[in-house]
Amino acid sequence: MTDLKGQHISAIALGFLLLASTAKSANAQIRIDKDQTGRIVAMANLSTASGCSRASGRGRVVDHHFENGQMKGVTFKDAKYGERYLNLPLLAMISPASARARVAEGFATLLVKGQDLKVVTLGCGAAGRIEKLASVELVGPPVRSGSGAAAANSLARPPMVAAAPLSDTGVRSQDGDDSVLRAQDGQAVAAATSSGPQAAPATITGELTYPGEWLPKDLKVCADEVVSKKRTCTNRQQKRGKSIRYELKVPAGTYLVFAESRSQPQGSPAYYSEFVICGYDNSCPSHRPIPVTVSPGERRAKVDPGDWYANN
Repeated sequence: MTDLKGQHISAIALGFLLLASTAKSANAQIRIDKDQTGRIVAMANLSTASGCSRASGRGRVVDHHFENGQMKGVTFKDAKYGERYLNLPLLAMISPASARARVAEGFATLLVKGQDLKVVTLGCGAAGRIEKLASVELVGPPVRSGSGAAAANSLARPPMVAAAPLSDTGVRSQDGDDSVLRAQDGQAVAAATSSGPQAAPATITGELTYPGEWLPKDLKVCADEVVSKKRTCTNRQQKRGKSIRYELKVPAGTYLVFAESRSQPQGSPAYYSEFVICGYDNSCPSHRPIPVTVSPGERRAKVDPGDWYANN
């Protein structure tokens, strides 16, 4: 995507930013193009999976899809293929934080309902049925006024894209504009760093399990915030009927939740993972931890850190 061909930007000099991403799906550089006003008008290399077929199309985003508080995909409609689901890269798995913030900003700017876009997709899996968004480009005038603002807000579920910058983190982008980076890096610890009113903490709770007849007395549950790396832990076990549960109070953010005990080998925590939501079955294909995103005052239940089998 070296040149952007839409007539509405044909006379605009474009700047671009390359972000070194370590998302698990690829180690490619995500490219973000901006017009002379600083608005993001294109993104490329969002997905670079091998063995997939490429396709392109023009159309509009008609719906957004969220899972565990994070936008996982969009419904895209064009004249050639009709409506189809496009998978997005998981923001929580993109690092460093500066790259994650830029990609989140690009999603909120471009993936607006009703916005005319050109996309390149990768068809992966059996018969290419799993479509991943590889690049997106603005080809019509930006959606304005209430509809565009509402869509951008729906994409920016806290803490993906923060609104107001907090204290300076010292991080600078290549184009000199670090406002988004300050907001993204500061949002996850807003409750601790803001001089204004304290935001209500979120609650993460779930059931405790262990591969034995009883739970170890030293069992504790921790939540690591993926941006700030701040860890919050509890060793309190709450009996609720026949189950034993935990409860964590955390600032708004995106967390990886795990349980650990000295009874287990060091470095073998039990995460809330895809193996857990798959039903702890041997046929479950993945032990990948699931990021949990919570907003101020939200209560997230059924986050069970029980994958004691990931390293076995």
